Amino acid sequence: MARKFSALAHEAIQDLTRTHPATTADAYDIAAHQFGAFLTAPGSGYQDDLRYFTAPVVARFVERLTLNKAHPGTIRQKLAALRAVARFGLRWPSLDRPCLTTDPTLPIVRPKARRKNQP
Repeated sequence: MARKFSALAHEAIQDLTRTHPATTADAYDIAAHQFGAFLTAPGSGYQDDLRYFTAPVVARFVERLTLNKAHPGTIRQKLAALRAVARFGLRWPSLDRPCLTTDPTLPIVRPKARRKNQP
């Protein structure tokens, strides 16, 4: 049976609520749902499956955000959320082993943060 990204994200966000403010957990939850929607969008070729939580797929998600003119800060926040999910997955036991073996967000280049007065 395939392990779902949505299940991992749900558990990760539940864990996050114990140590982070509710606003952070809510923002990360939204970002995880957006990545899940990206995976399951018609024609994407992906599924709600951890096999697709990879660096190339995360890079395509970031590319989509960039094409939609998302602010660099927004992209950084989405990546932080996915990184939190990945870090949880590295220690989330599933069948006596972690469900992830690598963090797919690590190779992704984060956009530089812009100051408020920069265009």
